[in-house]
Amino acid sequence: MRFYSLTFILVAASASLGLAAPLDMSNAKTLSTDSLDAVEWTCDKDWNVCGVCNGSSCKIAGINTDCKHGSCGGPKGGDGKHCGWKHGGDTHCPPR
Repeated sequence: MRFYSLTFILVAASASLGLAAPLDMSNAKTLSTDSLDAVEWTCDKDWNVCGVCNGSSCKIAGINTDCKHGSCGGPKGGDGKHCGWKHGGDTHCPPR
């Protein structure tokens, strides 16, 4: 019985250490604030929302969206290339 209790305590303690580990922020986007103190990410090409190519689609906030302009699967595309959209607009991907 003591063995199971000790094992549970060790597993719980190691899991909490893993959750408290610092994140690697070297690839993180930078934050900027506008006059209304609203937070938005700085993106390429005057996009308000940005993501990266994931296969033939643009992955923004974990959701794959279809490219309306350009192509992530084209010769200038590929996984990890930047893509995005302006608020209320279509998804722009690298040119074909």
